[in-house]
Amino acid sequence: MYAPSAASTDKTCDGLALGLRAGAEAIDMEYVQFHPTGLASDVPTYDGMPVEEAVRFDGATLLNRDGERFMLRYDPLGEQATRDKVSRGAYREIMEGRGFADGTVRLDLGACAHLIPERYPALYERLCLINPGFGSADASVLAVRPTAHFLMGGLRTDSSARTTIPGLYAAGETAGGVHGANRLGGNGLSEALVFGRIAGRHAAALGGGTGRKEEHIRVTGPYRMDVSPDGACPEALLQLLRREMYLKAGPIRTARDLLAMTDTVAALEERREKLDIASGPRAAGQVQTCLDLENLLLASRLIVEAALLREESRGAHHREDFPSTAARITGNAVVHDSGKLAWKPVHRGGARPSDAGAEHRR
Repeated sequence: MYAPSAASTDKTCDGLALGLRAGAEAIDMEYVQFHPTGLASDVPTYDGMPVEEAVRFDGATLLNRDGERFMLRYDPLGEQATRDKVSRGAYREIMEGRGFADGTVRLDLGACAHLIPERYPALYERLCLINPGFGSADASVLAVRPTAHFLMGGLRTDSSARTTIPGLYAAGETAGGVHGANRLGGNGLSEALVFGRIAGRHAAALGGGTGRKEEHIRVTGPYRMDVSPDGACPEALLQLLRREMYLKAGPIRTARDLLAMTDTVAALEERREKLDIASGPRAAGQVQTCLDLENLLLASRLIVEAALLREESRGAHHREDFPSTAARITGNAVVHDSGKLAWKPVHRGGARPSDAGAEHRR
């Protein structure tokens, strides 16, 4: 639901949305992690691709349009600060007009370009594909910007990967609560592998004995073949959602922007009901985009409302109007009940509020 994003186009929060509509709880939705150095490219395949953070520890520097190493103004560690701080620094430079005209800052790899072929062969291969002259003085400076990278929130699970719905298990970015407010780099795939295995083993042991009646899913919706009043197509609405989420619910947030984003999500939800679906070979792809848009709008609403509820700054969630971190850690869980979202406070570390009786890991 963000652009730019490091995610592949098939990551559209389907598991989260399906779990919510089944009645499961979601948690920690305000914590969206941005990678500070996502590549800016006209080629969609490469746009948003993260440039490894380790290069900044090897000497790469971030520069604004005036050639200033701006991160030294935000943190004594400069480019070696945590990824949330570097993301906010770059985002602020861009939003306050000190970035370049294309909405980026620059990552200067000149001091470590000679190390990249050996230490970062995959990165080197990608950079050479993008710019065959990589390694020369001019080609060692990359246009970058913070890019949406990882959702710490998701369906509420326990240490066995069980959600609050008996028989339903979740892992990876569909699940929330594993990484707290700020995932450490490199832990995302480990979580998916470890909790994916845990979820699979427990689901297999359960053997389908939940007693829940199986329901057949039918794809329905107000998808029309006639032209909508504003001529909107699903791709255009998705592009608008991604741009507005980046501007109003990105690395730096305020109540004003978040409230404006709730209005934007509501307007997009209404427009989604009146979409113009193409006929012919494009129809199937556009119906899929409609379904993706429906799920991404739900996830976006969860992120924005959770960010409004958290009137503090913690980890990847930064409120410009509430810059301090509260002394006590609290949380908010949300359930999707009869088409409406209901929020409730969650106290960290207590027993899981379900018949499973498992202790929640927090």
